[in-house]
Amino acid sequence: MTPLTCEEVSELAGAYALGLLDADERATVEDHLAEHWHEEYAGARAAVLALASAAPEAEPSPALRARILDAARLETKRGSRRWIPGMLAAAAAAAAILVALNLAGVFPARGTPPQQLVLNAGSGAFLELAVEGSSSRASVRLGGLPTRPGAEVYQVWVSRPGEAPKSLSIIGADREGPWTKAVDIRLKRGDTVAVTAEPDDSRVGPTQPPLLVGQYR
Repeated sequence: MTPLTCEEVSELAGAYALGLLDADERATVEDHLAEHWHEEYAGARAAVLALASAAPEAEPSPALRARILDAARLETKRGSRRWIPGMLAAAAAAAAILVALNLAGVFPARGTPPQQLVLNAGSGAFLELAVEGSSSRASVRLGGLPTRPGAEVYQVWVSRPGEAPKSLSIIGADREGPWTKAVDIRLKRGDTVAVTAEPDDSRVGPTQPPLLVGQYR
């Protein structure tokens, strides 16, 4: 697909947070986010997760379920997934629709909740790791660290008790962050996540002291 502009990516924040984009659209958005992070994506995703989790379980009436399904079909016919003029509208609209669909029984009962791990350092460095629902699809966002010269990289590691650290992601640091990468992981309680600066991308284990480190509990 043709690369998206920043304005187009901003308009898709709510649809992305709800998982309404098809595979090609999602990939194009994530390619853009890897180069240009948009704060509205964090806002929309946080609002969806918070409000959806707050929605009580309910048995919908047949009439309510039918009305919501009819509204969803109408929006699909209009081709109107780009319904967010800004960050607050994106978060509110996406969350409201998801809560309504939950209440209507359109989506199945909630399963495994999403996993989130946030690491911070006094220097302003941070790492955010978010795993979607019960899947192993996750995103890593690293920021607050300087660019690295030559072939140096930032490397994200995950280790489990009694096991050697494994590389989760290698982030080229030749341009200014924050950096966003897609990863494949399912966290377990006790997992330790760390970030190091490595001389190059050939390391199979950390060789430098961690810049960020924390445990998933």
